Amino acid sequence: MDPQNELSTVIRRGRERKGLTQEELSQIIHKSDKYIGAVECGRIMPPYAVLKQIVQVLEIDGNTLFYENAMKGQAKWPTFIYGKWIQLRRNLL
Repeated sequence: MDPQNELSTVIRRGRERKGLTQEELSQIIHKSDKYIGAVECGRIMPPYAVLKQIVQVLEIDGNTLFYENAMKGQAKWPTFIYGKWIQLRRNLL
């Protein structure tokens, strides 16, 4: 699974774990429910500021944002996604 789809899955599961609908999450972060749906389906990658909001609202640990194989160096991330992950992780720790 590629990093963007893995991120989408983590966000969807986090939202469901918190008991929020897409509409409820969208209202909290001031985006449309269609936007949340597109993020959860992997059609779009949210910009850093939005990703940070989502992670904070859903209380997602920065270490679970991307799949473990990438953490172990078994998969290559696109530079853009890796950079976003590093930036987000620094702000969460």
